[in-house]
Amino acid sequence: DKYLGDGYMALFPRCVEDALDAAVALQGAVAQLNREGLGPPIEIGVGLHTGPVTFGTVGDARHIDTTVVSDTVNTAKRVEGLSKRLRVPIVATEDVMHAVRDPARYLVRPLGAQPVRGKREPIDVLAVNPSLEQRRIATIV
Repeated sequence: DKYLGDGYMALFPRCVEDALDAAVALQGAVAQLNREGLGPPIEIGVGLHTGPVTFGTVGDARHIDTTVVSDTVNTAKRVEGLSKRLRVPIVATEDVMHAVRDPARYLVRPLGAQPVRGKREPIDVLAVNPSLEQRRIATIV
C-alpha cells in the first residue's frame, strides 16, 4: 500500500476479486458517508489493473521505503485517472475482468479503448457498477 498524491495504491496478491470487492465496498462506504450528511459530499474514483510487479526496498541510509514498480502499477494509476475523466466510480481493465472467476458477480459496461498517458495504444476498459455487487452482498449477509 502506498499514498500517491491524492491517491492510494493497494495490492491484492490473492485474486482480482479481492480488489473488485474492496473497490465496491469502498464506494459503498463513501455513499453511506454522503447519505449521513456529516460534511460536504465526496467522490472517489478507483482504477484496477492486474499484472506482474517488482516488490522491494529502495532508498539510502537516511530514508528507506518499500515499494512496487512496474508497468502494471503505472497502468493502474492511469486507469484511476480515467475514472475522473469519464466520471465513472470504478474503472477496470479488460485484463482484470478476464481474470475474474465468476464474471456474473459484477455488472460491467464497456467503455471502449481509451488513450492513456505513457501507452502507445489505447487500453480497453470497463465501468464496474458497484450497486449490483452491494445488493448481492446485502442479500447474502
